[in-house]
Amino acid sequence: VVSFRGTVSTSITDWVHDLSFTKSKPIAQYPDAGVHHGFWDSWKDLEADVLVPLKAVLAKYGTNDVQVTGHSMGASIATDAAIDLKLTYGYNVAMVNFGSPRTGDRNFEAALTAEVPSTWRITHHHDLVPHVPPEA
Repeated sequence: VVSFRGTVSTSITDWVHDLSFTKSKPIAQYPDAGVHHGFWDSWKDLEADVLVPLKAVLAKYGTNDVQVTGHSMGASIATDAAIDLKLTYGYNVAMVNFGSPRTGDRNFEAALTAEVPSTWRITHHHDLVPHVPPEA
């Protein structure tokens, strides 16, 4: 299980990534899929640190299955990690996230559904976070 934490209210870096909600299209296999720039950058900043222990654990247990999860900002990072771990590294990825902001546009959602079919996005109807940033 790879788990990502939500925003730390005292972290300037977290707030910069949260507010960097311009769209980028970094997924070569899905050139029309737009993602939240800040969340994608957060995943890319963490990727190398995640891969070293992940590869060791997967080798130790002889599996290619990865479960990712997160809350709030961490849920969006988990979403980006899920599709990247599948497309770039070929892992069998499943994802469950909690209170996730909108990680990408409808094209990204379609790509995620195609590549990571075991995806659960759990939200609460009174939580504002799942409704931001505004739909693209």
